[in-house]
Amino acid sequence: MSKQIKIVFGSVLVALVSILMIQGFASCGSKENRLEKAVKQLNTMLPMKLGNGFTMQKIEQENNALVYEITCNEHLVDMEAIEQNKEELKDNSIAQLKGEKKRSKDFASLLEFCQEKGTNIIYRYKGSSSKKAIDIVVNPDEI
Repeated sequence: MSKQIKIVFGSVLVALVSILMIQGFASCGSKENRLEKAVKQLNTMLPMKLGNGFTMQKIEQENNALVYEITCNEHLVDMEAIEQNKEELKDNSIAQLKGEKKRSKDFASLLEFCQEKGTNIIYRYKGSSSKKAIDIVVNPDEI
């Protein structure tokens, strides 16, 4: 399970970091506008198959959160295993976010913006047939 999830997080981060670099997220101007543009651009690339039964459907700003919605093909992915491993998934996501924060100035700027605004990052896993949703919530102070 952990290997599958690491692959998913890696794919999500690569897509977002690429768009943020194109947007020049750390450059001058309103970060709110740049984030909105980055989210819109990423959504034009979706849905995106992430492998191992995972497909990123959309990314959106929802209340005080940046939400990645990922559909899980329940023929390949056990939703109960995701539920049981929520803490490990959260730890993996925090580690990957921190790692990418060190590698990318634009991504670091995004995470700093999330911290300033108190914005959570949510990875929402939805079962393809059950429609069961499991949220992995990363609070801004954890990154």
